[in-house]
Amino acid sequence: MAVERGFPTLFVIYGAGVVAVFSILALLHRHAYRLRDRLALSDEAAIETRVRIYSNVGVASVGAVSIAVAIASRLFAPNLIGLAGYTYALTGVVEWRIGAHRKRMLSSRKAE
Repeated sequence: MAVERGFPTLFVIYGAGVVAVFSILALLHRHAYRLRDRLALSDEAAIETRVRIYSNVGVASVGAVSIAVAIASRLFAPNLIGLAGYTYALTGVVEWRIGAHRKRMLSSRKAE
């Protein structure tokens, strides 16, 4: 059985890594965004930096959801542990929505 082989623990460790890596990337981009004047970022570069912050936070959130699914499936439905892996398909939805937001931000910038 998957639960006995440690799959829930594997999904939690992997998810923690995803959360850690993408949170650090979001913080680095946030730092660059706060220094945008000193770095002389153009308006488009500042928008791209904000989009990268949103993207990294979104992917980190997907990792957190996967951790929650792994823990919940271990406790309540051990045979559904695979759902923790399929949760990462939400990354596509997150990136799609952020891409649409980026397009709106850039088009409103050009309209000015």
